[in-house]
Amino acid sequence: MRTALAEGIRVQAYCSMAFGCPFEGETDPNVVLEIAEAYAEGGAHVIGLADTLGHATPEQTRALVEQALKKTEPYQAEISLHMHDTKGRAQANCYEGLQLGVRQFDAAVGGCGGCNFAPGAEGNLSTQGLLAVLNHAEMEHGVDELGLQSAHEFLENKLGRTLRSCSADGWSSQQ
Repeated sequence: MRTALAEGIRVQAYCSMAFGCPFEGETDPNVVLEIAEAYAEGGAHVIGLADTLGHATPEQTRALVEQALKKTEPYQAEISLHMHDTKGRAQANCYEGLQLGVRQFDAAVGGCGGCNFAPGAEGNLSTQGLLAVLNHAEMEHGVDELGLQSAHEFLENKLGRTLRSCSADGWSSQQ
């Protein structure tokens, strides 16, 4: 991190397994906050809170983001969210972060991906699902949704399988 900062490179650091670990179980939020604060103190511009397993609830997300914002505020570091959609709560979790001021989210076309070192971790939040949250919140995003749909169809064709296409259907900020 020091080398990147010395070269003027913007640094984003992640707190993986911030909401639970497949090997150790529940993650202590205080440990996550200590790591986030250390990253911020070390100069990271963005600290990502990752729900690697996709088990976080909106209440857990809100609580951890609120505390992380307080811990990193003195260092002017931003908080981002990386949510997996194993339990179908990634959109609701991102909505909670959005309400608290988070403006950076990781997503993947069709929810592609997962985590090869975390057993049971399913795909990432789909870009379409994230856009549904942003559209619901009336946030400008600049994404070409027709182009995104074309990319989605291209990937499905190349991979030979149906990908997630989460939309606002079946999701609401009340979940």
